[in-house]
Amino acid sequence: MTNIELCKHILAEQGNNHTKVVALNTNRGGYYSYINDSIYISSDNSNDKLKDIVVICHECIHSNQSKYLHIANIVASNLEILAFILAILNMILGCATLAILMVYMAICIISIAIRCALEIPAMVNSFEIAKKFCCFDDIHNICNMQKQIGSKFFIGVLSFSWTRVFRMFLTIVVYCVI
Repeated sequence: MTNIELCKHILAEQGNNHTKVVALNTNRGGYYSYINDSIYISSDNSNDKLKDIVVICHECIHSNQSKYLHIANIVASNLEILAFILAILNMILGCATLAILMVYMAICIISIAIRCALEIPAMVNSFEIAKKFCCFDDIHNICNMQKQIGSKFFIGVLSFSWTRVFRMFLTIVVYCVI
């Protein structure tokens, strides 16, 4: 079964007949775009079929999540970037206040929380779905992958929000220096 066929099969199992599946000419994983309701999946020439299966399951979960949550993620992400620029400009211009810093940090935390609401269920549930499509040895490897991610859960959460966390700490440092 190709990656595209597997993705369509999982979507059909989940009762999702509206999400399109598009092949990417790369072996770098995949992503879901809520804007055009499409999952973009890597080609079948990956060296790690097990990882491909987990990524496909992950993106299928995203396709079934609330579109309002996806919209909130985009809005919060862009608002966080805008607030970061405004906070840094205020600091450079010498009119930085603790209130500006606190508002920026609140926006940043809300942005990270929304992203977590999207990613954590997809991270956790993708392994369970993937187990259905693997042989016994692969299930053992999936369980090991799940344990590794579970043991590094905090790092995993930061990994999909690292730029936001970095900007938050940078803003705090700049505020403290200025």
